[in-house]
Amino acid sequence: MVRAAMVADISAHRHRDHLVAPAARRELRALFRALPTLQCALERQLDEWLDRAGTNWQERVQNLCLTVGVGTLSALQLLAYLPEQGACNRRKIAKLPGLGPLPWDSGHLRGVRPIQHGRSPARRVLFQCAVVAAGWIPRVGTTSSVPTTHNSTHAVNRLNSPTSPSPANP
Repeated sequence: MVRAAMVADISAHRHRDHLVAPAARRELRALFRALPTLQCALERQLDEWLDRAGTNWQERVQNLCLTVGVGTLSALQLLAYLPEQGACNRRKIAKLPGLGPLPWDSGHLRGVRPIQHGRSPARRVLFQCAVVAAGWIPRVGTTSSVPTTHNSTHAVNRLNSPTSPSPANP
C-alpha cells in the first residue's frame, strides 16, 4: 500500500511540474529524481520479505502468478486488498472489489445490473492485470477481461487453499 502511494506521488509530481514556480521547480525535480530509487528500494524490501515469509505466503503469491497478467507485486497487492481470496465463493469475492453485478430495479430500470462500489484499489490492480493479460491473449477486450482475471485468480487461490473442498467434492 505504501508502494501504491509512492507511485501516485511520482505521477502527481510529473503532472504538476509545469505549475510550480521556477525556484521551487529545482527542489521538486530533485525530489522527483529521488522517488524512483525509493520505489526500487521498497520493491526490494517486498521481495526480501517474501523470501523470509512462510511457505503459505509464497505459495499464495506463486498461485496468483500462474494467472496471465499477474506478477509478484500485483499478487502481493491483491493479497493485501482481498485477503478473503480462497475463503469465499466466486459471487461473494467478485462483489468485494465491486465487480459483481448488483440489482438496481426501480421503476423503468428493470434488469439493470451495474458493477459499482467495492474496494477501488483492488479493482485498480485487477484492471492493470487485465490490461497486461489483454496484451498476451489476442482478441480480448480490456473491460471484459477484468472479471475474467479476477475469477481466475480467485479460482487458483481457492483450489490451492488448505480449507477448500477437493475438486471432486465442490
